[in-house]
This record gives sequence, C-alpha cells and structure tokens, in this order.
Amino acid sequence: MLLTATTLVLAAGGCVIRNSRGDVFEVGFGKLQKLSSPLHAEAVGALCSVEHAVQLGMTHIILETDATILGEALRSSAWDRSPHGALFRQTRDLLYFDFTKSVISVCNRACNRVADNLATYGASLVADASKIFMDHVPEFVIPLVSGDKPGAHV
Repeated sequence: MLLTATTLVLAAGGCVIRNSRGDVFEVGFGKLQKLSSPLHAEAVGALCSVEHAVQLGMTHIILETDATILGEALRSSAWDRSPHGALFRQTRDLLYFDFTKSVISVCNRACNRVADNLATYGASLVADASKIFMDHVPEFVIPLVSGDKPGAHV
C-alpha cells in the first residue's frame, strides 16, 4: 500500500475593486480552507475575484497578484497540466470570454498591501466566512486605500 501525505493549507483572500478613476468601489475578504498549497490559494482567490467581477457586469478588468507563478499560469498554458491547471484554464476562459479587455498584472507584495491586509483580516475570522463591503470601506481599510490609489504617494 502506498500512502501519500497531503498538506492542507488554511488561507485567506482579500480583494479591492476599483472604478476607472482608481476609487474603491468594493472590498472583500474571506477564509479559504482545504487547499493544497499557497499557489492553490492564489488560484482560488483569483477565480473567485474574476467570477465576482463578471457578476457585477464589469467589462474591463486588471487582475493584480503578487504571485509570479499565478501570473505566468494565467498568461499561458505552461501550467495547465499542473494539479491546479483546471483553475488556471477556468480563470483564463472567464477573462477571455466575459471581458472586453483583461490585463494580468504581477506586482510585489508591497504594492498589493490593501488586499494583503484584507487577507490577514480574513484569516483572523473564527468562522469560515467571507464579507463584501459595497458602497463603503471598513474603518480599518481607509488608511490603506488612501495611500494605495494609483498615482498616490505614501
């Protein structure tokens, strides 16, 4: 008998949806469970974010991530045979078929601190839950988004 060990990762995600001027339209965070790796968590988070943008009726999207491999996997088929290839293909299909324009941007974590802080907050939740804030930004996020707006200087 062959036994294999699988590590299940507990992760959280955070997203910021901005309008064309860079103003915050919506923020969200949540806890993700039963994931096999950090890349799996990034792929699930990206897919959920893109699906949400589709539900909102958006036609243009810039998907920012601080995960270099995820950026590569969403720009090409190079990772399609990996364990998470189906997630990459599904996300790419949504980006291609449901948006007039889509851009995948890889930035370092320092440039993605609002989403990173939302993910940290989501990880602290006791229950498996997610929360989306429309029409207002939670108090703890205001200092982060004010300095994170494109063109703003921190």
